[in-house]
Amino acid sequence: MLTGDRFISLEDLVERVIGALWCREPFGLARWGDGENYILATGHHAERRRVRYEGNWLSLDCWPAFLDGFRNGVAAADVLGLWPNDEAAEHLIEQHGMALEGKSLVYAWCNRHWNARREWADRVLGRPWRTALIGNRMAEYAGWLAGQFPLNVIFTAPVSDWPDVPLIAAKLQRLRPELVLVSAGWFAPVLVAGGKAAGAVALDYGHCADYHLAGQMLPNTCCPRGAAGCDAHYAHGNYADAIPQERAIRLPRGKVRCES
Repeated sequence: MLTGDRFISLEDLVERVIGALWCREPFGLARWGDGENYILATGHHAERRRVRYEGNWLSLDCWPAFLDGFRNGVAAADVLGLWPNDEAAEHLIEQHGMALEGKSLVYAWCNRHWNARREWADRVLGRPWRTALIGNRMAEYAGWLAGQFPLNVIFTAPVSDWPDVPLIAAKLQRLRPELVLVSAGWFAPVLVAGGKAAGAVALDYGHCADYHLAGQMLPNTCCPRGAAGCDAHYAHGNYADAIPQERAIRLPRGKVRCES
């Protein structure tokens, strides 16, 4: 089911994200990795009252609400990041009744590798999108971004447990940001869906804030667009698993569409 031929490229993903921002169209990227595998495999029968994994907590009396929200988040995502041939994820997808037919899939660590594409720095981070940052280090990251890029950060929020999630989704509905970057572990698919429902381009940003605050895998602001520039950025960018740029990224022409 998760065979490599089902996966779109990094270039495809970057084009879809930039195109959605340019056209003011809602868009959601969720990502599924080891944390999601862990909570979906253990949460429903764990003996503890709370489960923790790499900084994420889940109070298990919230398990039914979380599982419903997670299923809905996966269903709402336009693109889902996964590991090719991840048998554990395949089993959990089937066990919990999540259908992926027709859904675009992308390499789970796409959040590391979009940083090497100059188009990402120029068109996603390099524009004054009204932006919400969701995650436990995002208030700190907002300060880092302010020194690097012109994003207009209008809201930051930490996520400690499930009760935070619907409150943040409701705040996004009120604020109507254009871009939502989510670093919230297994809650990310739910919050990405909330951002998309609020009309935003919502992205599971993963550990990008941690990388950038540590000076690692920084966005490409020095090397030019195209495959050669991507390779040059990888050469000094502290990447262990470089993914060469397959082709030129097609950028939208004209101005950003105004809201009606």
